[in-house]
Amino acid sequence: MKKNLSDKQGVRNLVEICAAKGIEYVIICPGSRNAPLNISFNEHGSFNCLSIPDERSAAFIALGIAQQSQKPVIITCTSGSAALNFAPAISEAFYQKIPLLIITADRPEEWIHQGEGQSIQQQDVYHNYIQKSYHLHLDRNDNDDLWSNNRMICEAIDLSIIKKGPVHINVPFREPLYEMKDYSNTPLPKIHHIQKTNFNISIYHFKNEIELFRQSKKIIILCGLIPTKNIVLQEYLEKLSERVVVLTESTSNVVSPYFYYNIDPLISNINIEKYAPDLLITIGHSFISKRIKLFLRKNKPKNHWYISEDENAQDVFQALTQHIQIPPHLFFDFLIQNNLSDSSFHIPYLELWKKRKKEVEKKHHEFLKKCPWSDLKI
Repeated sequence: MKKNLSDKQGVRNLVEICAAKGIEYVIICPGSRNAPLNISFNEHGSFNCLSIPDERSAAFIALGIAQQSQKPVIITCTSGSAALNFAPAISEAFYQKIPLLIITADRPEEWIHQGEGQSIQQQDVYHNYIQKSYHLHLDRNDNDDLWSNNRMICEAIDLSIIKKGPVHINVPFREPLYEMKDYSNTPLPKIHHIQKTNFNISIYHFKNEIELFRQSKKIIILCGLIPTKNIVLQEYLEKLSERVVVLTESTSNVVSPYFYYNIDPLISNINIEKYAPDLLITIGHSFISKRIKLFLRKNKPKNHWYISEDENAQDVFQALTQHIQIPPHLFFDFLIQNNLSDSSFHIPYLELWKKRKKEVEKKHHEFLKKCPWSDLKI
């Protein structure tokens, strides 16, 4: 591992902290103001550095890697409007709960709005679509500034993991930008970690929910956007499918023959009163099907539980009665442990949906047999 990094110690510390916290991928966009970052990430030896000239494309490549790995991926760019080109992917990361660490190089604050090239107001530039924004101290080597920077960098990385979303670090630099320094005899920066604790739940937490679940005759679990496949969640949903109707959108990443995935045909031309749930349980984010949204908004369930760790109480069907802040698989595990003793009372509703599914699949296959060569046929 090389020890010749940027002579700006704040950059050296940033790179060492990222390595210590296990970040593997750095997507680099070309520029001069971000040269201290580019050089140091490349020279360190702990990172897979990919150089992508176009910022918009670079951010989406980072998004894909982070989505699949569920680990923070760094994207870094030069100062000015280059940072704005990251915005489409950042907004996707925000709504899909994908960890991204956006590091933007900046001009010194006194040069903003003074006609200096490649300079815009970058502090908090993504404020609607990030978990938090950090503005590091200018590239001094003052111990207090370095301590403050180190604390913010550690917090930013941990926050992107815990909150599952994009976090922004803005780093102002003065010239010269290409000077190097040997840090072989310089102590490593102090690392701190934010630890998210697990908690145990008992019957006393969800007494009312258990009773309501038992009383409800028509229950639907609707799965929206879930960025990556979750085997444990899928197993719990399969167990629950013995009792309830599990509807999945194509972006939910949960697939099973026991689920109902072709939502729009299923709810077209149906007897609404028979099929509408009295208890709706939703997990995941953005729901794509307009038909299911209109169906549930017009036929609001008596109770709607949104199960998510998010702080935002998502009420897309205008029927929310309870936001339960817990990972869905933990909540479903709890329901299974306390409700599977009586598996008969949901049977009529389940049989109704099973019959509907067979009808729709039959019509679908009959149509495909007569369908001419087309995208649908393929």
